[in-house]
Amino acid sequence: MVEIPEAERRKILAIAREVRRHIRKETGEYCTPQGLCGEASLALSVRLSRAGIRHSIGTGEWIGPVTKDIEFENDNDYDFDDDMEVINEHVWIAFPDGTILDVTADQYTDAPEIWFPAKEDYYHAHQLIDPTKFYEAIGPEPKGKARIALKGPLFRRVHVREHRRRM
Repeated sequence: MVEIPEAERRKILAIAREVRRHIRKETGEYCTPQGLCGEASLALSVRLSRAGIRHSIGTGEWIGPVTKDIEFENDNDYDFDDDMEVINEHVWIAFPDGTILDVTADQYTDAPEIWFPAKEDYYHAHQLIDPTKFYEAIGPEPKGKARIALKGPLFRRVHVREHRRRM
């Protein structure tokens, strides 16, 4: 494994701060990142790809401690086992050296808003997705439009509405 150079680490953190700030701004200042790990990680992946930074999109489970109260829209919809499964589904960014970047770990525990490097023991990957193959699979990008909206009506209409519906 090749270690991430310091200049690239600073660039990664700057991109992560921008994505986290944008997610926070679009969903509301006091809105938790609960349920936004996929959207945030895909937005982060797009920005990292544009910057030429190699990475994978990690999908799997959060197996670290859950120290925050996680509420569901209707508690009668789930039994305890289903709740645990829903809570633990997670998406993050993984780098070739094994380092993990998670911009929504604070939905589970008192982790930093941008956790880099995150504690690897808290993640169980079912799949590490190569972003180039992922983007090829979803088809060509429309001219002049980003595949993952970081702002504007598409972001608000799709991502924010879905997030608030789950809250």
